[in-house]
Amino acid sequence: MSTGQIRARVQDGVAVLRLDQPSMNILGDNLRVALSDALMHFAADEDVRAIALGARGDVFSAGTDVRGLDVASEAIGVAALCQQIENCAKPVVAAIRGAAFGAGAEIALAAHMRIASQGAKFGLPDIAIGLPPSAGGIQRLVRLVGPKVAMQMLSVGRTVDELVAQQIGLIDQVVSGDVCDAACEVAKATSDPIRTRDRRAHLVDGLAFMNEVERCRRAPKRSFVTQRMIDCVEAVAMVPFDAALGIEQGAWEACFDHPEGRALRHVFLAERTASPKLLQALEPTPEGKALAARLFAAQDQAIVSMMTSGITEREIDHALVGFGFAQGPFGGKDGQDAPQTETIQRRVVAAIMAEGARCLEQGLVRNSADLDAIAVRAMGFPRRRGGPMMAATQMGLVGLQCDMVAWAKQNAVWVLPELGRRAMLEARGFAAIGHG
Repeated sequence: MSTGQIRARVQDGVAVLRLDQPSMNILGDNLRVALSDALMHFAADEDVRAIALGARGDVFSAGTDVRGLDVASEAIGVAALCQQIENCAKPVVAAIRGAAFGAGAEIALAAHMRIASQGAKFGLPDIAIGLPPSAGGIQRLVRLVGPKVAMQMLSVGRTVDELVAQQIGLIDQVVSGDVCDAACEVAKATSDPIRTRDRRAHLVDGLAFMNEVERCRRAPKRSFVTQRMIDCVEAVAMVPFDAALGIEQGAWEACFDHPEGRALRHVFLAERTASPKLLQALEPTPEGKALAARLFAAQDQAIVSMMTSGITEREIDHALVGFGFAQGPFGGKDGQDAPQTETIQRRVVAAIMAEGARCLEQGLVRNSADLDAIAVRAMGFPRRRGGPMMAATQMGLVGLQCDMVAWAKQNAVWVLPELGRRAMLEARGFAAIGHG
């Protein structure tokens, strides 16, 4: 059986399904539909007693394409596909070779067992684009590895290799030979599969579970996305599985629409479309280094100007750390709210944005996304804010420009160039503006 998306054969009563979608087996509409159809076909085949789910190539699946997340689709979703795998009456064994990331990891979690080859990698790294798993990945991960390890993986998008994955209970077996052949042998020997949703070893001590949840909540600088993931981890122990799936989907939708989520996706895509030369902003390359220096200089001018008006170094550090910088320009690492906090944040963002607009107006970069990528890479600008051009747009360019008129009387760093005024008139702000 071959659909162009799924390669399938029956070996000793085991249906071996291989994802086959160049490149990296991205779980797009066609591949999801083909896999669902293949699962349905072999689940009904009386001559098949088990299913091994693997992939052709060097990657099990790198997940879904971030660029298509906001496009509505009538094809079966990843969550429904995971439930189809998990609820299959026949044993389904995932054969993981290479990377199983994001939605690829979620379908592996839904299998009844997981076999990995040497060099395999496993992770749910979508926090990098401001999104928690949405197809039951959190619910199943916690059941396999417990809340503490799950949060360590989820909160930083940590990837683990096959040996660590086996040690923490994510992988059942590591093999040196052909992983699909090994999965076939395991599948043949499995007569009564245990669904991941039914595993409860890590839920027995309810008090310890909730203490771990509360410890995670108390950690400083938790982002909006991380807080929503903690909610989903808590739901594992608090509500039935199907209800928890709804909470997980709701968390994904909230993060997708949140400014932090939009900013993180913006930076993610900006870094992948920006010129590699520009992104070498910390290296001694003339173009990227010069642009980063201009943005730094604008930030410094804004800070010096604020200090001449009575704002202290401590207040500036607190405000910028609270905004998301790892530390303030004067070395402070604690973020505290104060009457001046929002004004300081707006002034710094506005100054960097105005200088970025001048760079864009002068044709030094192709678009504002390049500037955002440089600011995140070279300045340590908070990734969850999306860079200065995105951050200024999300603050509201019209209101920000009104403030800048007053601030510009103190220092020309806040003078908004003509291109910035053009961006004010666009619903998408700087994202709608090029330099030409």
